[in-house]
Amino acid sequence: MSPGAAAELMEAFWLYGDVQSVRPIGSGHIHGTWAVEMDQAGVSVRYILQQVNTQVFQDPDMLARNLTTVLDWQQHQYRAAGTANMSRRCLTLIHTRRGGTYHTDAAGFVWRVFLLIEHTYTLDRADTPAQAYAAARAFGQFGASLAELPPDRLGLTLPGFHDLSLRIAQLRTAAAGAGAERQVAAARALEQARYWEQRATAWIEAAEALPWRICHNDTKINNVLLDRTTGEGVCVIDLDTVMPGRLLYDFGDLVRTAAPTADEDATELDTLHVRAEICEALYRGFVADTQAMMTQAEQESLVLGPYWMACIMAFRFLADFLRGDTYYKVRHSRHNLDRALNQFRILECLDQMDIAGTLSRSTA
Repeated sequence: MSPGAAAELMEAFWLYGDVQSVRPIGSGHIHGTWAVEMDQAGVSVRYILQQVNTQVFQDPDMLARNLTTVLDWQQHQYRAAGTANMSRRCLTLIHTRRGGTYHTDAAGFVWRVFLLIEHTYTLDRADTPAQAYAAARAFGQFGASLAELPPDRLGLTLPGFHDLSLRIAQLRTAAAGAGAERQVAAARALEQARYWEQRATAWIEAAEALPWRICHNDTKINNVLLDRTTGEGVCVIDLDTVMPGRLLYDFGDLVRTAAPTADEDATELDTLHVRAEICEALYRGFVADTQAMMTQAEQESLVLGPYWMACIMAFRFLADFLRGDTYYKVRHSRHNLDRALNQFRILECLDQMDIAGTLSRSTA
């Protein structure tokens, strides 16, 4: 994006000054995101300009209502607690000149703007237990801060997002409709999928008894901003998936994304492992602020989270490959298949490391 194009978009929001630079930021699969630097009366201020993917999030009004509800609730909580530097702890959404929270341009694209939180960084996976603990603590604090917000106050921006039964059904449909070439290429992955489908039956039954909470639902470690000086988790970002869910989803996705020794695009699967010391740190960080709100059943269910979320993603990546790569961005013809095989490897590693025993040791 050019500075001129960014300036035209920023004009729709309650901002002033001249755009100095624009650069892409983040590694997300869904939205387009840029850091925009503006000169405001001699002071350099940076913002996040984001193009919302309305093919994925098809109801921008619901998205905006959810975001406003969550941010207003967080800000109220922080004000009541006398939290310092609140603008670093909570996203600041810039309103449009028409009074809304997003702008639709002439081509129908949806845009929004946040204040960029300075002196922070993100990680795609944890390099140390301290980093894992900091990110998990931030997600736990986020969930705990929303504990008293009734789940029905938020709409389902992505219905069925972590519905394991639904993802199994979608994979079966995709496999039945796939061309012969893709079915042959995916034969090994489909065999693994059948095995994990059978094991998932017990998890699904166990989850039915758990309460619904307001969850982040996309707790990749790179959705936490970490302070560049202290390493502390400063702010949880990417709130479009915040909606009713179960706490095992949030803990599970933390382990899935932070604990492996390689990211989800890695293809050297023999060298991919799930690090026990990172899992332990994630658990300690996550429960530090959520334990008081959890039922006994919820605490016991956390061990299912890594399995649940790795299965979800394996099935989704594999289904997208079989459909012809219609959902996720891909860089080559096997990209989604490789991602699926990567997630199946994570599932194997969870068994090999005895994740239940690992989490038990973390609280001993």
